[in-house]
Amino acid sequence: FVGATAYLPKLNGDLEKSQMAISRLQNAAALALDKKSLDQHKLIIEVSNVGAGHYLPTGLTDIRQMWLEIVVKDKKGKTIFTSGVRDKNKYLPDDTIIYHTIFGDGQGNPVQNVAKAREILKDKRVPPKQSVLETIVLPQEDLEGGKIKVSLLYRSASQKMLDTIAGKGKHPLPIVKMAEIQSKL
Repeated sequence: FVGATAYLPKLNGDLEKSQMAISRLQNAAALALDKKSLDQHKLIIEVSNVGAGHYLPTGLTDIRQMWLEIVVKDKKGKTIFTSGVRDKNKYLPDDTIIYHTIFGDGQGNPVQNVAKAREILKDKRVPPKQSVLETIVLPQEDLEGGKIKVSLLYRSASQKMLDTIAGKGKHPLPIVKMAEIQSKL
């Protein structure tokens, strides 16, 4: 079953299954912006599950990462806001909007090993045929004439986790752009 894993089939030389996984991801979600909210320096992003018959993401949702990458530039092209932009190690900042599940040990502490899970601390995923709204407060700068780009991105696991297991930088995980929207402000 191919599912959404593009990395392992490609690693094993099966480019067809890798491309099938990418195609599934690219047809699973859609993005929309509420530009009226920009008048209050708020950005409302709608993330819709339009093509999966299950939650997005699904499967090992404590490991998989589906997130929003947001870049706002002013009319001169200067970046005035970012969220979800990976660092030089391809790690996500702590304040990234990530769709995933966090399991706990039964005492409110997150666990890395799902076998030790006794509770769900957080379940932030997009239900089938439904949408979730994200509200971002933007800096109090002049937005007129600027640009915004919002991307919904996916990878099979966090790069930090894979680096811990396999060694730093040995296996850069591919990132699939599930959906993207660009707009002038």
